[in-house]
Amino acid sequence: MHRGNSEERSAPSLTTEEWQVATLLVNKFERFPPETLNALGQAAVGLSMSQIENGTSNRDLKASLPSLSEVYGWNAEQSSAIVNKLFNSGYQVLDAQNLAALGSLVAGLSSSRLQSLPPKVILEAVKIPGFAKQIVTMPSALKVALVEKIASAAGSPINLVKYVPNSLASYIPKSLLAFGNEMPSVQELNQKLWSREQAAMFFDAVIKTESNFSRLSPSVLQGFICAAANEMETERFQQLAKAMKQKNVKLGEDQLSCLAKRVTLNGIPKDLDNYPKDMLLFLSPSDYAGTGSCQQYFSNIGESNIDLLQRDSPQRKQLLLEALACLKIPGTLVSEENAEVLGHLVCDLGEEYIRSSNGSLLPQLNQCESFVPSQEEAIRNVLSSGSTQFGWKRAAECPADKTITEEVVMDELMPIYYTPEELQACLQGVTLVAHLAQMAQYPFTDQQMAVLKKKLDEMYPNGYPEKIIPNLGAISSFVTIDDIKKWNITSANTLAFLLSNEPPDEQAAVIITKYTDLGNPLNVTALNAIGTRYICLLSEPQLKMIEPSNLKMAKSLDPSACPQSTKDILYPKAKQAFSDQRNQFPAYYNLIKPYLTGAPGEDLRALSKENVNMDIRTFMSLKKDSVLNLTADDIKGLLGLNLEDLKKEQYNSPSKDWIRLQRQSELDKLGIGLTGGIPDGYISIPPKFEKPTSASLRTSVSTFHLLPVLLLSFLLTSFLS
Repeated sequence: MHRGNSEERSAPSLTTEEWQVATLLVNKFERFPPETLNALGQAAVGLSMSQIENGTSNRDLKASLPSLSEVYGWNAEQSSAIVNKLFNSGYQVLDAQNLAALGSLVAGLSSSRLQSLPPKVILEAVKIPGFAKQIVTMPSALKVALVEKIASAAGSPINLVKYVPNSLASYIPKSLLAFGNEMPSVQELNQKLWSREQAAMFFDAVIKTESNFSRLSPSVLQGFICAAANEMETERFQQLAKAMKQKNVKLGEDQLSCLAKRVTLNGIPKDLDNYPKDMLLFLSPSDYAGTGSCQQYFSNIGESNIDLLQRDSPQRKQLLLEALACLKIPGTLVSEENAEVLGHLVCDLGEEYIRSSNGSLLPQLNQCESFVPSQEEAIRNVLSSGSTQFGWKRAAECPADKTITEEVVMDELMPIYYTPEELQACLQGVTLVAHLAQMAQYPFTDQQMAVLKKKLDEMYPNGYPEKIIPNLGAISSFVTIDDIKKWNITSANTLAFLLSNEPPDEQAAVIITKYTDLGNPLNVTALNAIGTRYICLLSEPQLKMIEPSNLKMAKSLDPSACPQSTKDILYPKAKQAFSDQRNQFPAYYNLIKPYLTGAPGEDLRALSKENVNMDIRTFMSLKKDSVLNLTADDIKGLLGLNLEDLKKEQYNSPSKDWIRLQRQSELDKLGIGLTGGIPDGYISIPPKFEKPTSASLRTSVSTFHLLPVLLLSFLLTSFLS
């Protein structure tokens, strides 16, 4: 796999010994004039925050920049403090050379300072040899800002791909990769490491111009989209699929499902082993009969990524049933040999198989990521259980031989030297704060981490200052909602750090609210931090804060699991964000697809005319009211190659509701065997439910009370007559 050229490889990380030596050497000095800083060289990385802020003047730092810019291993707090002092000394970035001169300190630039630089300065800087190597150390927010600047200066998507360093390629918004009539050379695209979403933007254009698919990189091939399957001849498409196998390209469920349909369109090829193994998940043992036995089929399935299929999906359940039948397993006893053939399908075996195994399945089960409760209970019954209780003697005060010195703090093995009680007694809060970024990365136990958290709470009873929050590391997992409520979160970078630890939803909602309540914008960095995982937590006012321009530059947000109100707010914003690419297909479809759950019927009808080959999962997530407004021709146009999948979902909403409203003759035209439509000659009048008024309720009640009187009157009249 292409890893970028040598200029873009990140600088080597520091070893524990190097940290210790650097710190000990730096501590021999009280002041740091230029001659001292220059003499220290790489050892300057041992400067503490106190030494940077109090032991060096702004002028001396500026004079020492040529030396300091060559030092590798600065942490974020160090580089930020040094850069701030440089600019306070009058340092200015007037051209690319000034920016590149920051060297390893460039990661200390703030987003606002970087945004203030002219785009041309940044474009010229990334062309300077060696500067791209320093970009690797930048936080994500700065990389996003750099790409925005380069895009602004480049003037076109083609130039953007040409000039952006390989280390920044994954930060290019996919909306900027819709090339239109012109596109970069295949060689230029092959040299970058793209995400699947990015590669999907130009995949269709690439395969139309490339005659030899084996020349495409795995990074480009992973962008396969079903819409690209429409115009390719079967033989050429099969060549594409084989190239994916040769390059070991990792594809998703929707991609593989489409691949299987298209490869087998004219019959099952006899060389199925030359296609991606994961594609077999979407075929059956009978499809494999021309290539080999069902045992060979399931042996290959065992080597595939079974988790591409949802655990409780009908396809996965059917695969297990067919595997058990193929292997002719008697009763519930699975031999070790058969377990080897089953591979990851072992994870789907019921509790009766696990109990019958008497432990022989445990090695295979150990590879499974999760179990349902009944499986867990069966495993517990098989295993011999036991528990060990740990405890520590309480240390009233720090033992003489446990004093935490600078040398101890710099040792990453520090956690094994101290019990939680000894940490509590020996660690000073000021020492922890001074070395927080480093100590938070050490492999402390949960009990030890709790002590570190307690020390910070004692240092900052009114809430942690924002500058230390990004240095919390694993300590952040011990933070509570009450802690967060004391913080001021003003930076999107801080928001990104806190959400990168994937806190529980309740905690994440408080973090986001603390950020937005201060009037901070939901910019690209903030949206990327929130992502699909937390987008459903945003309130209506927060969602309305999102500018379409920021949505365009951010990574895709998938609101399919959100309330419909969220989807309805995001879709118009996405439609506006990508409006300039409305006539570029399939690029526009790839951009708007995550937001289609809020699309009205007329927009879906427009898409149906563009051969988008919508996957069934996306279709089933569409708004019910919008789907009900579609005709059979609209549905056929939307699903295209995936139309047959509609039959599998005919009993689920919104497919079920749509079918009931169609004439059976229209359903028959689809040719996939759908039933349940309106018979010809019948008129469908949807029931009309009106909200009862107070007047109608009074009438109903009065009528109810009059019924006995009316009935008696009727009987008397009948009797007298």
